[in-house]
Amino acid sequence: MVFDKTATATVVSHKGGSFLSFKKGFEEAYPELQNEHLIIDLIAVSEVNLDAILYFKTLSSTHRSRHKSFVVVADQVHFDELPDTLMVTPTITEAKDILDMEEIERDLGL
Repeated sequence: MVFDKTATATVVSHKGGSFLSFKKGFEEAYPELQNEHLIIDLIAVSEVNLDAILYFKTLSSTHRSRHKSFVVVADQVHFDELPDTLMVTPTITEAKDILDMEEIERDLGL
């Protein structure tokens, strides 16, 4: 697992390996990350499918209820199959843009 902390968020990635190994590492690390804005980068992770991305749905809702951003980066699925409640983008740049927009919304009280 790779944790890249920036001024605005932590990008969690995994350089190679399966989704199951990513999931295990993420579950172990999440207690230390739960109060940070998160970008979950699955681009280099193998075996990512709709079910793998949906794994983050409940966790994302809980995380966002604490007014923290949670964005998944994956280009291996059809975006029309994903629920609107789960933020998924195909690139890190778009994920960072979403974090910026959500920060503005929080500042405005929306």
